Amino acid sequence: MSNPQIDEFLLFYFPTSFSSQKVLFALFEKEVTFKPLYVSLFSGQHNEPWYMRLNPDGSHIPVLKHGNKVIVEPSAIVDYISKCTENAGHQLVPSLESQLGRNVQEFREMIDSVPADILTYGVIYHPQLSNSGCKIPSATQLSMQENFAKRMRFVLILCEYITFTEGADYLDELWLFGPMFTAADISLSVLLNRLYLLGLDGRYFSTSKCPCIHQYYWQVKKRPAFQRIEKEIANLKMTMLWDSVKTASPYIAGAVTLGAAVGTGYYIYKKLDS
Repeated sequence: MSNPQIDEFLLFYFPTSFSSQKVLFALFEKEVTFKPLYVSLFSGQHNEPWYMRLNPDGSHIPVLKHGNKVIVEPSAIVDYISKCTENAGHQLVPSLESQLGRNVQEFREMIDSVPADILTYGVIYHPQLSNSGCKIPSATQLSMQENFAKRMRFVLILCEYITFTEGADYLDELWLFGPMFTAADISLSVLLNRLYLLGLDGRYFSTSKCPCIHQYYWQVKKRPAFQRIEKEIANLKMTMLWDSVKTASPYIAGAVTLGAAVGTGYYIYKKLDS
């Protein structure tokens, strides 16, 4: 039987996925080494039989595999990561036996109840809802429309957010429940970033309405773990382009690959011949 303490973490995910970003945040915060396995939402890989066998209760992502364990719910994955790394730095999920742990859990449940999918596709289908314009690239928006059009039935915006103690000094030093960055901060950070990308930050946490939440978000953006997620998304653009080429025509993809190989060979030949 495999030992989950030494087995490699395998993460099946997609960088633009709201739930995937929560798990990535946890892994990056704890500096956990893992094997990334893309499951493209845009090409429908999450509906393919091999993936649905891995996650029979639903075709959503992400999924974490660690040894013989397979965890499919984002919150459960974050809990598991925190437990497996409890001796490495601070815990993302403090014990429920403590008041801090109960506070973190209550806030996570409140934030996780926000229907991020409805919020996202509501703005994509109805851009007039966005105050400053949706910042998700147009090509990505089109792919999301094509793959999730059947899921769109209505637009519902629900957002519960926390009111901080007034004063910039508080946010300069502390997170939601003190100096320790927890899973509650991950839930809020990912939600605020999605609102920002949808151009709804001015409506929900502008400097005039909620200056402390606004400052909190820009503080989050400085965290190395958050910046690694942004890098993941940036790197996804080339992967998506290549997937589109392969889907459009395997022959074109083969020609591009062959051309690259011939070009590389010619370059090496000229170097050796000079």
